[in-house]
Amino acid sequence: MFFAVDCLRPFWTRILGEQIDFDCDLRQSDIITCNFLKGLKSLSNETEFKELVGKMCPTHFSNEECCPGCPYKFSYASLDGRDVELRAGSPRITWSNLTQFIECTRELRNCELNAENMIPLIQCGLEAVVPLEPLRLMGPDDLQLRVCGQQNIDIGFIKLHTIYQVGISHSDKHIEYFWNVVEGLSQEDLRKLIKFACNQERIPFSCPCQESGPEASHVPPTP
Repeated sequence: MFFAVDCLRPFWTRILGEQIDFDCDLRQSDIITCNFLKGLKSLSNETEFKELVGKMCPTHFSNEECCPGCPYKFSYASLDGRDVELRAGSPRITWSNLTQFIECTRELRNCELNAENMIPLIQCGLEAVVPLEPLRLMGPDDLQLRVCGQQNIDIGFIKLHTIYQVGISHSDKHIEYFWNVVEGLSQEDLRKLIKFACNQERIPFSCPCQESGPEASHVPPTP
């Protein structure tokens, strides 16, 4: 049975004791922050900076309070939605401290993605069930797939590997009606159907026929 929780890729990388590729993992895990920092780094002078900030917060360079939700202060939302101060008092970002803000934001995300305080505890609990050394033979993506399975449900695979009781054929009208309805379901409703039928949210999407060819025997996705 799969553990139907979708953790970020850096989680599996750290579980295996490997170092994350910060820029790559940030892009995959938090594209909004990645693009936000990329936009700030692309500014070449103070005029461009003021034009960009002024569009979001017209009061940023005045003595008035910043607009609600203004992102150009020394605070940033954590991955779990908390507002984190990057500098005491969360002062406004200026052209002179812009580089420092970018570095502080990257450091915040780097700490979150590495999860240094939590990963050793998870590794300790995991090692009580299965040795970690054999797991390190796999890559992060393979480990995630083996533990969590695929999030999206492949209807074509399920149809191909469904075994019908004696006297029932895939060409029977009521079976065709059934698959027509199933194919129109959203992924969320498909997961509910799998939960109802198999008492689990995810099922295997692999079969010997994928490696041995169509002559190999089909194995149903789940009993």
